[in-house]
Amino acid sequence: MSFMLAKTFLGGSATADVNAGTYTPTGSVDGGIKYETDGEFFARTGATTTYVDTGSWLTPETKAPGSGYEIRATLNSGTLKTGTTGTWLALTSDRAWTVDQYDTANLTIDIRDAGGTTVATGTVIVEGGSSAYAGDSEVVTVGRDDPSTPFEWGYQASVYGSISDGTLSIFGPSADTVDKCYWLTGGLLTLRLTSTSTISDSKWSTVTIDGNVFNRTSASFSGGGSNGTWTWTGTSNPFGFVNGANKDVDFA
Repeated sequence: MSFMLAKTFLGGSATADVNAGTYTPTGSVDGGIKYETDGEFFARTGATTTYVDTGSWLTPETKAPGSGYEIRATLNSGTLKTGTTGTWLALTSDRAWTVDQYDTANLTIDIRDAGGTTVATGTVIVEGGSSAYAGDSEVVTVGRDDPSTPFEWGYQASVYGSISDGTLSIFGPSADTVDKCYWLTGGLLTLRLTSTSTISDSKWSTVTIDGNVFNRTSASFSGGGSNGTWTWTGTSNPFGFVNGANKDVDFA
């Protein structure tokens, strides 16, 4: 949702517009948007981090006395790499917000005039060029936690089973490691990742183990930062009960 108001000046009027929409680079680079003091709006929509003239935040731009306007960004969800949020900023300077190539930020952008009246508002989504997760395929050689009772089947790093190669690119390029992926007698399935980037309950949608699909949104999530754990309850054993069997584990 967005709205725009016209403001009357000597010799005419001008209309402010936040340029609501989604902006994504075509290359695997950081994303970004920028509101320039002369009334122009730029976004990273090409193969590089060069900003492309995408429109105007004030029409006509000749009515853009930067000292007469302020802008504010509110982060609704996602992660920003640079840019101030929650504060009104004078458009006497260019104002920009960027995201890492693997991230997305959902922003509410507000523009107000010198009198404090909000003249434009809307949602702007800034995406990195690699923010859409492409998926990974792994193979787990099933191990069993013996003599644990109840039994665990699957893989735990340095405990039982193995995985090839165990490296994912969900939260960064080759940044993530599968630390645990096992089923516990009684129906609890556990997936734990560690990362050199920042883990959150996002980015990937499903993990498929030997043809059995588990949705991320159906799991309970805990952690964040350098590690995260997803657990599903009431499941059947997707690894089977054969020690040493190989099972495909596909992330999407």
